[in-house]
Amino acid sequence: MKKTLLFALGAFLLGSASVHAVPTMELVPGFCGTKVSPDGRYIGSSYLGVILIKDLQTGVVYEYGDGTIENSFGHCNAFSKVGTAVGSMGDVAAIWDGSDFRILDEDSPYSLSYANAITPDGTRVVGDVSNPGNDEGQEGQLLVPVYWDVNPDGTVSDAVILPHPKLDFTGRKPIYVTALSVSENGKTIIGQVMDYSGAVCTPIVYTQDDSGEWSYSEPGAELVNTLNLELPEYPEEIGPGPDPKDFMTPENLEAYNNAYQEWLDSNYTTEYPEYGYYMSAEEIEAYNSAATIYNEKAEEFNAKIDAYLSTFREILSCSALFTFNSVVASPDGKKFVIAVTVQSEEMWGPDSSYQIYFDLEKGTYTEFRSDLNLSPTTCLNDGPIISSVIPSGYADPTPVASYVKAAGSDSFVPFEDFIAARNPVFGEWMNDNLRHDYESVDMDTYEPIIVEKHLFVGQVRCSDDMNVFLGLVESYGWLDLPAGDMPADYSSYVIVDDPGSGIHGVRNDSVSDVTVRCIGSGVLRVEGDAVDGLSVYDLSGRLVFVVSDIERDIPTGLNSGVYVVKVSSNGTSSTIKVVI
Repeated sequence: MKKTLLFALGAFLLGSASVHAVPTMELVPGFCGTKVSPDGRYIGSSYLGVILIKDLQTGVVYEYGDGTIENSFGHCNAFSKVGTAVGSMGDVAAIWDGSDFRILDEDSPYSLSYANAITPDGTRVVGDVSNPGNDEGQEGQLLVPVYWDVNPDGTVSDAVILPHPKLDFTGRKPIYVTALSVSENGKTIIGQVMDYSGAVCTPIVYTQDDSGEWSYSEPGAELVNTLNLELPEYPEEIGPGPDPKDFMTPENLEAYNNAYQEWLDSNYTTEYPEYGYYMSAEEIEAYNSAATIYNEKAEEFNAKIDAYLSTFREILSCSALFTFNSVVASPDGKKFVIAVTVQSEEMWGPDSSYQIYFDLEKGTYTEFRSDLNLSPTTCLNDGPIISSVIPSGYADPTPVASYVKAAGSDSFVPFEDFIAARNPVFGEWMNDNLRHDYESVDMDTYEPIIVEKHLFVGQVRCSDDMNVFLGLVESYGWLDLPAGDMPADYSSYVIVDDPGSGIHGVRNDSVSDVTVRCIGSGVLRVEGDAVDGLSVYDLSGRLVFVVSDIERDIPTGLNSGVYVVKVSSNGTSSTIKVVI
C-alpha cells in the first residue's frame, strides 16, 4: 500500500542554495523516526510493519505497508542523496525509488535477503542473503554478506557474495556473516560475524582495492578471548539411545502395540504397558547391554560438553561482547563505533554497555566507558558521535536520552546541552515542546509514581553535516492523536540548524576573526586575531577559568560540559558557547 500525505505541522521553507535555509524545529507526531538521509532532506519511520518517508523539502510524507508484511529500513545508512532508500519487505530486500517501495531484485534466487545500506549516489546496496551453500539447516551458516550494484535504469546486478570467514573463533561455522554499512565510495563495507553459539558477535570490514578485488579483516578480534584460553574440541553428537522396539520380535512388538492402544482407549485408566512386559529374557538382556554401552558414551560426552562449556564461559568473561547489529560507521568508512554489552553477574541483574571506536586508517581503537549505558546512532568523519542510553533492564522505566561527543573531545555531553550551545533557541524549543509528566515506577517500592516535567530527548541521530537532527521519543501517553491516526506510542522531532553554524562553537560577529574550540582533554584552541583576554563561565554564570597570557592552545583543566567563553580583542569582546 502506498499513500502520499501531508502532516498538519507544516513543511520546511527552503532556499535554493541548500536543502535547509533557516533554523527550524518541528514535532512530528506518530512518526517513529529512525533514519536521516545523508543530506538531511529525508527522514524515515518504521513501526508495526509500516514505513513512512518524509521529504523535509516539500513536506510530503510517503507511506508504505498495512502491517501485514514487515516493511522496514536497513540497519545502517539506508538513505542515499538521490532520493532512494533501502530496507526489506518481510524477508525480501527492497528499495524505495522515490515513488514506490518495491522488491530490489525480482529474480533473486535466495529465499531470504535483506538490504541494509546504500551509497550516497545510490549505485551500491549492501546486505545479507540466505547461504546458498548451507546444507545443514539451522546447524549451518544462515546468512552471507553481499552487495548489489544499481544500474542507471533502476535494475540491479546479481548479488555478489563478499569473501568472509568460513569458521568462527571456536573453529565452528558462524550463524551469520553480515554486511551492514557501506562507505561513500562503496569500497568499504562493515558488518559482523555471529559465532556458532550466538553469543559472540565481532566486527568485520570488507575492502575493495583498485583492481576490484575484495578482501576482509576483523578489527576487534583481539578483544575476544583476551586470556588466550584453549577451547577443548567440541565432541561429536552420539545420537539417540537404543529403542526397545528394535530388540523385539514382530509378535512381541504387536502384543505391545495392542496393549498400548488399549491403554489409550481406556483414557489412561488401566495400567501403563511397559516394554519389558512384552520382551523375552533374551531381548531384555540385549537391550540392557546396548543401553549400558550408550550410557557410558553419554557420560563421556557430557563430561566433554561440561569441559567445553566451562571454558567457553571463561572465554566470554574475558571477551568484548559486541552487540548484534550495533555497528555505526562514518560516511567515509574509515571509522566506526559499536556497543559492547557487559553481562550482569546476577541472574536477573541488569546488563550494562560501553562503546568502542575503531579508526581503520590508524589501526587503533578507543574505549568510551561510563555509567550511561550508551549505544551509537551516528558516527561522522571528523570524530563526532551521537549515542543513546540503553535501558539497564527490562523493568527500567527511564525514558531514553542521548549524548554527543564533539569532534576533538573525549567526553559525551547531554544532547540538550549540546544543541542549546549551537543555538539557545533550540534549547528553549525543546523545553517548551518536549517536557511532560509521565507515569513511572519507584524501583525500590514498585509503587506507581508521577515524574513531572521530564525532558523527553529520546534517541537522536543526524545528517552527515550535523545540521539536521532527528529525535525519536516514546510518548508515554502524553501525546494523543485523533482516532484513526497512527498510534502515538512513538513520535519524533526535527531540528534543522543554520548551515553556517560551526560544530565546535558559535562565533559572534563582534570579534569576527576569532574562533574558540575544544580539541580534547579540556584544552581550548584559539585561532584568529590577537586575543587580549579569555574568561570561561559555566552555565550558571560562575567564572571558572580566566587567562590573560593567550597562547594558541590553552589547558583549562575543566570537566566536560557546556561553557560560555568570553574573548577580548582590539577593544571589543564576544561570547562563544563551547562544548568541552
